[in-house]
Amino acid sequence: MKKFRFSLDRVLRVRKIQESLRLSEQRRAERALAAQQQKLELFANEKEAQCLSMDAAIQTEFRIVDRQIDWKYLQRIDRIVGYQTGVVNEYLRHESEARRRFIEARKRSMSLEKLGEKKRDAWRSELIELEQKIADEQSRKRSGHSQ
Repeated sequence: MKKFRFSLDRVLRVRKIQESLRLSEQRRAERALAAQQQKLELFANEKEAQCLSMDAAIQTEFRIVDRQIDWKYLQRIDRIVGYQTGVVNEYLRHESEARRRFIEARKRSMSLEKLGEKKRDAWRSELIELEQKIADEQSRKRSGHSQ
């Protein structure tokens, strides 16, 4: 009997390569998202520090110029936080899409792997049946010779 050969092996290899590429893509997206989230956290912490500074300044002497500078800085940080939140949301969508593409590629590979396993199991069953037939024929020949 011929050695087992899965006819869709090349397609499976291509799908495995696609799956690997999608996984790399997903990991890049995850790293980019983490970097953007870290930036957002940095800006949010800066905003919090500015608010605390402004609260402390209110307790001290009142200078309009200082208050205006503080408020302008706070508004600037607030805009940056808003912008960075939008960036993080965009990266979240990108990462989610990359994950979806990876899962899809993985499913396609797995379906071919399962098909290959079924074909291999069928081939093994045929091989076992063939070996059994050969063993039965040999035992009949031996029993026929001893009579």
